Amino acid sequence: MPSPDPSALLVELGSIPLPIAGRFVDESTVLRETADRKRVVEVWRAGQLDVSHDVTEAHDGFYSDAAYGTLHFSPSETAVVYVAEAKPPQRTGPVYDKFEYTPPLGEGYPGRKRLTVFIFRWAAPQASIGEHWESPVLVSLSVSGASKRVPTRFGQVLFSPYDKEERHLYATGYDLTPDGRLLGIVYCVNRPSGIWHLTIPPIKRKDEGEKNPAVITVESASRLTPANLACRSPRIDEASRQLYYIACAVGGPHASTTSVWKLPVPSSTANKVTPNLVLDVVLDPYANSSLDDLDTPFPGLYPDITLPRSPFVTIGSKLYIVSTTAWRSRNTIVLISADDGTVKDLCAEESVASWAVLATDGDKKIIGVRSALSVPYELAVGTIDDTGKVAWNVIDRPALKPAVKDVLGRITTSVLRVPGHKTLEGLVHNASSVGSSASGAPPPAILEPHGGPHATAVPSFIPRTAVLVAFGYTVLQPNYTGSLGFGEAAVRALPGNCGKLDVEDCIATLRELIKQGKASDDRRKLFYTGGSHGGFIGGHVVGQYPDLFAASILRNPVISAGEISTSDIPDWYFAEFGVEYPVIESQGAGQPLMTPETYARLHAASPISHVEKVTTPVLLALGDSDLRVSPTNGLGYYHSLRAHAYKEGGLEDAEKGSRVKLLMFPGMNHSLDGLEESRAEIQATLEWLGKWGDKP
Repeated sequence: MPSPDPSALLVELGSIPLPIAGRFVDESTVLRETADRKRVVEVWRAGQLDVSHDVTEAHDGFYSDAAYGTLHFSPSETAVVYVAEAKPPQRTGPVYDKFEYTPPLGEGYPGRKRLTVFIFRWAAPQASIGEHWESPVLVSLSVSGASKRVPTRFGQVLFSPYDKEERHLYATGYDLTPDGRLLGIVYCVNRPSGIWHLTIPPIKRKDEGEKNPAVITVESASRLTPANLACRSPRIDEASRQLYYIACAVGGPHASTTSVWKLPVPSSTANKVTPNLVLDVVLDPYANSSLDDLDTPFPGLYPDITLPRSPFVTIGSKLYIVSTTAWRSRNTIVLISADDGTVKDLCAEESVASWAVLATDGDKKIIGVRSALSVPYELAVGTIDDTGKVAWNVIDRPALKPAVKDVLGRITTSVLRVPGHKTLEGLVHNASSVGSSASGAPPPAILEPHGGPHATAVPSFIPRTAVLVAFGYTVLQPNYTGSLGFGEAAVRALPGNCGKLDVEDCIATLRELIKQGKASDDRRKLFYTGGSHGGFIGGHVVGQYPDLFAASILRNPVISAGEISTSDIPDWYFAEFGVEYPVIESQGAGQPLMTPETYARLHAASPISHVEKVTTPVLLALGDSDLRVSPTNGLGYYHSLRAHAYKEGGLEDAEKGSRVKLLMFPGMNHSLDGLEESRAEIQATLEWLGKWGDKP
């Protein structure tokens, strides 16, 4: 039987409009944007289009992301609130006014600068079901003058369910730093942010000739949460009149252990409310555990940037919050008691699969997504019994071609633990059909650490990794110190030690893989790939261990931590290397200067300090529109490698060509996630691996 073609895994991805269902039967709203950039708000009832309003001229694109994206019905379901990009203001002053700088939102938001809350109303709050005005009203919210200390950006907005006039809103408000900077939000949950209570004037019928959208000013704005916590994702349980939210420490690591809080829903912005802790941060879950018992302790909560849109379930008479979280080297779904914060893992039996929760029915059903490297994303419904046990039923699987199904079916995943370490382990992916050669030697292995550095390698479906494994490589993805899912002490241990501790941990996991006979110590069979902070580790590895790997691939890597001129997260380059960077006034006066002393410290901790020792062939893949890591990092590294000419062996190999190559992708951001670009990068990776080392 011929071997399946692993290239069949290079698949296309699509997108769908952002919808939300109402609490009334068969009612929903869709924010629709067509290929020609026409934007429409649609209200559907009983499968029929009830209201359609063209908002193309009212504002630019919708926000459907986790940090800012909003789509929420008013209690009467006669209005929805959403977030969109406002049109550029009309300039009436000097011609140079149009060139005045407006801070962008950063990585992941190309061209976005004017995040604005909009409310679309098609009937009065007291209207009967199905009734709507002949001319729907669209308004945008202005917070000018509502408070002296109001953030410039609101997202995750929802109506109060108790307000008959529908004038009270709750939202996550994102603050500026003391020096007025907008810090990037993608993958960064440590941003100064809080839960806000906003009161707006009544929205009335549109008068003849009135502009649409009209601008209404928020009457009052009150911050409900303390400034020292980065609070987000407000969710209201109507029965208990409690607002729940999640929070992390402000500043420092860009992701850390999360706490859960609740507060009584205030009846007005003048009412003072006190948040109450539901689930605290876990510092060291393994302090009292042996090395043989590491899966039992709950390591703390590490959710997505938001809770599910509907996160509540009821078991008996008790309320629970459902959330996704990292739990060591996997993502799982947990139940969190709203009373005492006790946590139950709902997917503990599947240790080599990852789960995420989408929503609940408010009672005992959960909609979740399951995947593994061998299993593309599946939709499942979980039903919880009175004991808290869940029964999962997969209701939708992707339709796979036989060749793709055969390739994926050969992939296996296991967890590799490093003896003597409680929080150091990694995922090992390989193709069971490849195995060892006739001589007993294991297949070539790739070390592939995650970025962040505060993230987690989990066994979810990642097409790029699946392709590498399908072509016969064993892929090791270490969760080094600083990874999420192992307790807050592990997170806090890395800042100030980047370039040393993370590098040593990754090498330790590789040596354990070799010790167990799952990888060879032959340089021709060892490779490295990594992006972002994974590229940072890779730059260190090829410099500190120049004889270890046959070849390496670095994608948008951090090479010089002192090069922050175009980054949307300049604080990262300070905090991760042990230099304080204040993001709220109580922490300091503003952005620290890049002094010669600080630059010297960052340079010494950066891969560029080892460039003269590199002998490993390096393939660089950069996006020229990367706002997270300045492309000059990789570009400067490329020229430095060429200038030093790989002193051992020279720049050019007589048979294989140049030992350094750069792919520059126009218009691509930090993720390099364009369809053509993704395919080109993985094909170049496979060719680079085969050129410089042994093929599987």
